[in-house]
Amino acid sequence: MAAAELQEFFGSLSRRADPAEASPVERPTKTPRQGKGKGEGKRPTTKKAAARASEDREPDSLITMMARLCLRHEDQVGILKLDTSFLIYCHNPPAQEGQGSQPVQNMLDKLVAGAKGWQSRESLHRMPLRAVLAQLMFFSLGLQVEEAGREGAVKQMAISKGWLIPGTADQDPMWVFQKWDKTSEKLVRDEAKTPLKQAEVLERLRALYERCGDSQVVQRFHATRRLEAPYPALVTFLLDLGLREEQATQAHKFLVELTGCSALQLTGVQWKRSTLQRSPLAIRLAERLQGLEPQVF
Repeated sequence: MAAAELQEFFGSLSRRADPAEASPVERPTKTPRQGKGKGEGKRPTTKKAAARASEDREPDSLITMMARLCLRHEDQVGILKLDTSFLIYCHNPPAQEGQGSQPVQNMLDKLVAGAKGWQSRESLHRMPLRAVLAQLMFFSLGLQVEEAGREGAVKQMAISKGWLIPGTADQDPMWVFQKWDKTSEKLVRDEAKTPLKQAEVLERLRALYERCGDSQVVQRFHATRRLEAPYPALVTFLLDLGLREEQATQAHKFLVELTGCSALQLTGVQWKRSTLQRSPLAIRLAERLQGLEPQVF
């Protein structure tokens, strides 16, 4: 591991030289041979360098170098996004009669309505739309979690689905954590994580609502694909937080702590931190660059 990190620090020694990093102008040439005979005084490496430079000016070579550069940039941005970005998943179940009385609220409908309301009311324009919608999401979640703390359909539904552990005289209700099980292809309880108390969940949601009131905290909040009715069953949003602001650092902490919490299911929402996985477009680009070493990308 140490050797691998050392190689990464200096640049992988096994990596194929990049034409853009090995300019023939900077490469030393061999000293011409002295003495008599055919070829005396010739410098063959100069011809090779000229041929290399000519190849680098070919359109195909330039496109390849640009593709390499784009993939490296993609990977570098991915590293930065680990500390700033979250993927928000909003489930959009089929419309049912009397849906408004259903225990699980549709967060997507709330966000769409909130965006339209912001557009039509100039008094709301003092805050950017991204901040308004982020606050709306956390506020709506808080309302549902509060509702689950009272006797009623929401609480009974949360208990029956295994999301909420009922409280006792000596213990507050607790929300379990979930993870995706590939075998059963569904969310199951994550036994490795300690459930959060009802009050702890509400405390974090209220803190997120307050932090997002700062326009410097939420840098981006938008769907990854154009939203057009009828909406798909699952809509993904990208939430980007600020990097330097103390409020943004706190918001990031609370989002991480609530990741996988079953209380989010009350509005059909899940989220997770951004990963180093490349975007679909970058993956397609890498596949086109056949014959190149993966380290080069």
